[in-house]
Amino acid sequence: SSDTGPHKEKGFTIYLITAFIFSILLIICSITDIKTRKINLILCLFFLLTGISIYLFVIQSSFYILCCNLMTGIFLLIIAKLTHGAIGYGDGIIFLIMSFYLPDACSLAILFLSLASASLFSIILLLKKFSRKYAIPFVPFILCGYSIYTAIQFFTGGFQL
Repeated sequence: SSDTGPHKEKGFTIYLITAFIFSILLIICSITDIKTRKINLILCLFFLLTGISIYLFVIQSSFYILCCNLMTGIFLLIIAKLTHGAIGYGDGIIFLIMSFYLPDACSLAILFLSLASASLFSIILLLKKFSRKYAIPFVPFILCGYSIYTAIQFFTGGFQL
């Protein structure tokens, strides 16, 4: 039996603490994204540096896992560039920062959950006759996707620390 297996108390506590810290960033950025369609880069820098420290000294997952998670953020930044900002650069930045808070390669799953949440919301807006050109801030859906993923991990005991 491993000391850091999925159901061990230490891994569980570390996962909850890191999830809580990253959730603070997502909540703040969700509010500012809704209000201003922008995210605070200084706040992001603070959470990036915090995340790097957590990754190096607490999570310590493989470099491969980190690279897999970083690829999601890089992909979103490339899409933002190709679409001339139709998808915000901030969304890619949030996923890059998230990479340092994740103990397993799950950023694609979180992106999928975020996109599914945004799609459901968009369908509701269309049914309520909102314009198709209505811009929807995406960070609140990243928060939603991250929360769903974290809840699944919590209730299934799927922590990988």
